[in-house]
Amino acid sequence: MAVMIGIDPHTGSRTAVAVGAAGQPLGKICIRACPAQAGQLVTGAAGWPERTWAVEGAPGLGRLLGQQLVAAGGSRRACHGPHPGPGKQDPENHLTTAKAKRIRSGRVL
Repeated sequence: MAVMIGIDPHTGSRTAVAVGAAGQPLGKICIRACPAQAGQLVTGAAGWPERTWAVEGAPGLGRLLGQQLVAAGGSRRACHGPHPGPGKQDPENHLTTAKAKRIRSGRVL
């Protein structure tokens, strides 16, 4: 089953959620931002070998993470997710990012 994994990167943490074809959440993982972050996310997503990473803010804060995920996980592409405005606090941004990328395709990093 192909899934979209939306990631909401923050300075100190990463939250990722896997979303199925119907937009239903399949799993969620929260990790600390660290040098091992990509490996931890790939390990957490091992149950979905057909996956696409949708990283919010991929041109900015999420750029390095998106590149690491493509290199570490062999995923097909990393997508640019929606970029919230300053001060936006959406506790479900990772889910929003994954669902948005299910609907429209993103650019490849």
